[in-house]
Amino acid sequence: MSHSRTDRRLRLSASGFTLVETIAVITVLAVIGSMVSMLLLTSSTGYHDASVQGQLHVETSSALDRVVREFRQIEAVDDGQGSLMPDITSAAENAIAWSTDSSLSVNGDQQLILRLGGTDSVLATDVTALALDYLDGTASSLLSGGQVPNGSLPDIRRLSISLTVTRSGLSDTLHTRLFLRSVMEGTG
Repeated sequence: MSHSRTDRRLRLSASGFTLVETIAVITVLAVIGSMVSMLLLTSSTGYHDASVQGQLHVETSSALDRVVREFRQIEAVDDGQGSLMPDITSAAENAIAWSTDSSLSVNGDQQLILRLGGTDSVLATDVTALALDYLDGTASSLLSGGQVPNGSLPDIRRLSISLTVTRSGLSDTLHTRLFLRSVMEGTG
């Protein structure tokens, strides 16, 4: 009798897992695997978005820094009455021209274009908004109907700039205000 009990135990231990146990293990592993993959996907998406946002900010900041440098170098000219005025030839809410052949605007391909001396430079791509405001000495806006009237061009003392760049569903907007150094009191 003891011999038959030993045979039965060997047969039971050698038989392995049942089909139900195997399906249960596969189901548990599938649930754990899907949870891990969702965690990895979320982390990967977050990293990608942060990377794109960081790159966008660097590009937008670099473009705005270049624009500010160029605007600060706008020459002053005599207005014929002994006062200095900025050499701005036209000013609108989304474009500006100064001297004889320099301008800043956004073209139809959403590129921020800086033209200096007849040479175009692309400062940023995927530009969705460029907003310029022109302020007089009392910080009052000179814009009227989307443009600064020609008679008010000599009164421009400050510029307010807002630049928005959008890429891959993410956007970055930077704002700044600057004084035109050439027409500031005490610079003559």
